[in-house]
Amino acid sequence: MHAVAVETCRRTAAALAGAAREKIVSNVLIFTCTNMVGVCTHYPAEGSQRQAFQETRDCIQARLHSQRENQQQERLLLSVLPTPRCHGDESRHQRQTGRHDVP
Repeated sequence: MHAVAVETCRRTAAALAGAAREKIVSNVLIFTCTNMVGVCTHYPAEGSQRQAFQETRDCIQARLHSQRENQQQERLLLSVLPTPRCHGDESRHQRQTGRHDVP
């Protein structure tokens, strides 16, 4: 009777060890697949975000550069033209565009 109990315990322990081994292998497989999917989606998305940021940054820099050039051109024009002529052009410019930002 004792031998039967020992044999039953041994088989049960072996079955539990096999089930635990299967569970560990399946968890490792799920973990590996999940990380592979994460890598395959993260890096392309990051590249797209970097490209969009760079394009936005370049656009803003170009706009600021053109604004600076416009201000320089306006200052140059105002310094070259006689004062009465400048004020006449300035008021006509304001009436046409509705802008009042000429320094």
